[in-house]
Amino acid sequence: MIKINRHSIFFNITIIFLISMLFISLTFFVIIKNSENIHNNFLKRKYSRIINSVLYQIHLNGGIVTKDIRKRLLNMNIEVLDAKKFSKYNLMRMNNVCNFTMPMYKMRVYQKANHYYISLKNPMMHLLLRDNNSDVRNTKFMLITLIIIVIILLFSYISIIRKLYPLKVLQSKIKKLGEGDFDIDYKVKGKDEISVLSSEFDKAIKNLKKLKESRNIFLRNIMHELKTPITKGRFLTKLPSSGANTEKMERVFLRLETLINEFATIEELISSEKEIIKKEYFVIDIVDNALDLLFEEGDLVDIQNSSKNKKIIANFKLFSIAIKNLIDNAIKYSKGTKAIIKIADNKISFINKGEKLKYPLEKYYEPFFKESSKANQSFGLGLYIVHNILETHNLTLRYRYENNNNIFYIMI
Repeated sequence: MIKINRHSIFFNITIIFLISMLFISLTFFVIIKNSENIHNNFLKRKYSRIINSVLYQIHLNGGIVTKDIRKRLLNMNIEVLDAKKFSKYNLMRMNNVCNFTMPMYKMRVYQKANHYYISLKNPMMHLLLRDNNSDVRNTKFMLITLIIIVIILLFSYISIIRKLYPLKVLQSKIKKLGEGDFDIDYKVKGKDEISVLSSEFDKAIKNLKKLKESRNIFLRNIMHELKTPITKGRFLTKLPSSGANTEKMERVFLRLETLINEFATIEELISSEKEIIKKEYFVIDIVDNALDLLFEEGDLVDIQNSSKNKKIIANFKLFSIAIKNLIDNAIKYSKGTKAIIKIADNKISFINKGEKLKYPLEKYYEPFFKESSKANQSFGLGLYIVHNILETHNLTLRYRYENNNNIFYIMI
């Protein structure tokens, strides 16, 4: 059994249109019925006047319709028919419009097509006339008008329902959203309010999805990045107290503070669309800062700077995070050799010995993507973060494999 929602806007619009159509139809029915009554009364007066004008002459001629009487009737476009030849059966097949009684006569008016037939009878005579004047009633016109109005109403109803239908779809999408489903794509073409509302809903869903994704990335990145300094801190607490160990402990806490600021920066980058502030910096300064963020003192990295005065317009914090992640990847996946950072006039390269990437570079931009079991120590966020940061700088990460070396580079 179909459940009807009586509070639904579609239900109420349907009821309003049905009531409107019923009201209009009844109004036209009353008008047409009243028009018929008026027209019938008009016929009675018209034919009574005509008949009365000729009956006296017919009586004077002993009930015979003379040529003069026929001529007089023809002048009114009324023809005298032979009642004997025009059978009763023919009259029975016609539409009986009205009946009325005159002194000593009974008169009936029939209609066939656009003509009226007047039958005048008494026991002594049967006079049958045909009015060759066309019926000028507007009943057909009124019926056609009614049909046109009903069609316009139906067309309007269908148009309104079609315009409002996206609201019904939007309702189901909002219900899905309430159930935690963010994989919703709904956009309606058009410039009306419902289309604009649907487009804004689509934008809101994408922003919510992006926000949810950024929160997941933020939390997983925190768990991964905090693991190393916490492990180092726990190790240092077991060593004898000394100035060197105290300094190392301070560096651990400084690293923790730096990581928290870095996470906040990454989360803001991913979850918002704010324009980032960029200034001109030396590339080597950004690389050095990235090594500091990584707690890397140069044991695993070889920096080859052939352009010491090379500058770049960038956001210092964000670009340092991107460089840090590229250095971290180069170290992590290097086969027993130092990772190399090359700074040239037009690019920064990150080189390490290792196997060629199994998938296209774009695949590694997906959050939490991990190629192999060796990557289990990683959350698969490094290149995702790099890609997002470089996009804000209108830069692109590129890759090639050469002489058993993985080479990631940024054209600057």
